[in-house]
Amino acid sequence: MSSLIHRYSPVKLDDYNFQHSPYDPAIAYASSKSCNIWFANELERRYAGKGLHGISLHPGGIETGLQRFHAPDYLQLMQQVMIQDPDIMKTFKSLEQGAATTVLAAIGRSFEGKGGVYLDDCAVAKPWLSDQGIAAPGYAPWAFDEAGQEKLWKDSLTFVGLTDENDDKPYGDA
Repeated sequence: MSSLIHRYSPVKLDDYNFQHSPYDPAIAYASSKSCNIWFANELERRYAGKGLHGISLHPGGIETGLQRFHAPDYLQLMQQVMIQDPDIMKTFKSLEQGAATTVLAAIGRSFEGKGGVYLDDCAVAKPWLSDQGIAAPGYAPWAFDEAGQEKLWKDSLTFVGLTDENDDKPYGDA
């Protein structure tokens, strides 16, 4: 599960945990959503031949009640975004509408045996251009960065103490 918010920041490959830069909750959230896209794409590349597929998507803005747990700074940022681009409100959906793209990705026959795509509003998204405004559909230019996806995958294995099936030694402790 990703979000159109991924377009605010690529994955911070050199500073996942903000140890070398000031923590910004909006950038952290955006980077995490970019990570989700990268994970799905790398999963597709590595395991599609074994029948395991990865699809990432933006479900739309959905009022689920989880928003009450956001930090005040993040809520202020979202208010600013809505003021700057009122069209963002057009992306908000009911719970049922918001679930539609996720359900389509999970069980839709049109995606059976397929992956490595980013969906938005029940369709395969196209690249997003910044001059279109934040409310426009589409994915960021870095969403399909294969080198970044591979590095994130390998770093993730290191973080959890696993090995790559193509490598005979663990990452990190080797």
